[in-house]
Amino acid sequence: MKSRIERAYPHGSRCIIHHTRTVRRIFDCPIRKLTLYRTGTRDPDLDFEIANPSGRDFYTISVDGCLYPTSRGPKRCDYAFFWNETIVFVEFKLGMPVGKRTNVSVRMGQALNQLIPTIRRFQRHGVFLEETKVEAIAFVSRRPIRPLNTISMQAAKDKLKTAFPTLNVKFKVSKSRTLLR
Repeated sequence: MKSRIERAYPHGSRCIIHHTRTVRRIFDCPIRKLTLYRTGTRDPDLDFEIANPSGRDFYTISVDGCLYPTSRGPKRCDYAFFWNETIVFVEFKLGMPVGKRTNVSVRMGQALNQLIPTIRRFQRHGVFLEETKVEAIAFVSRRPIRPLNTISMQAAKDKLKTAFPTLNVKFKVSKSRTLLR
């Protein structure tokens, strides 16, 4: 997949970082849009955690601010990461500044409005193969409300299904993802 992304985005090779760590934490900084990694203690309110228990090879992509370096043009998500033929797109919608209260379902909609154009561009550039698994994650709350509004979740899944009838895009609201075999 890495070679297909680099072919689609020739300037983007500096935006793709190789990892083998068992845990990688990324966070979104509105000022510096390159992928930022937290190496110390996890900030459970702001960090998206990629758990990699087997220490396998995986890659992170700084989408907003690197792969797409300017703020002009279509919306795009913040980050993506991939291994083998699985790619996960992540959009941070945490209600900045800290403490600002925004309805979680509104944030889910805002996140989808950035995830969908990004996935669509990757699809148009031929990054996905028939066997590629695509996931979209909205990191929308520092402390996710349980249970999430199932109507909002179903609406989000329906929106993805309508946007990508030939792709099976999985959607979830989360603050972490474990790499599986």
